[in-house]
This record gives sequence, structure tokens and C-alpha cells, in this order.
Amino acid sequence: MKLKIKLLGRLRHKLPAGSGFNQTELDLAEGAGLLDVMAKLGLPAEASYLITVNDEQVRPSAFATHRLNAGDAVSIFPPLQGG
Repeated sequence: MKLKIKLLGRLRHKLPAGSGFNQTELDLAEGAGLLDVMAKLGLPAEASYLITVNDEQVRPSAFATHRLNAGDAVSIFPPLQGG
């Protein structure tokens, strides 16, 4: 299934070669979840990302169980850092 993926901030460097400025399309197996997306992009699962699917926030406690559907738009924001 094809997914629209957007990586924001300092995560953009994790996009595959040939991607747009901050987005790409990934092809994953049916039934894939957020952890599959993160693994494909080389993002550590233990980091505190803010993730939205179709503009709806997914809580970190649901990352392991949230399943995706073809055409979903996944946006991943890096962990916030303060100062």
C-alpha cells in the first residue's frame, strides 16, 4: 500500500534519495503500522515524536498498535527541545 509521508524539522535528512523537500511516498505491506514506517525510515522507535495520521494526532502509547490504510498521510515531527 502507498502512504504519503512528511518528515519535518531535522528529520528531513531521513527521507529517501529523490524525495521532495520534506515528503515522500512509501510503499509498505498491507496492515503496516507506524512502527513499520519508522523502521523503514531509520527513525528510533523510542524517541518522543509527534505523529499525525490524516491530520489526527496519534498518542505515543498507540504507535505500536496503530494500523495504516492505503493513501494515509503520515506526518512525523521531531521531539521538541527547549532552552
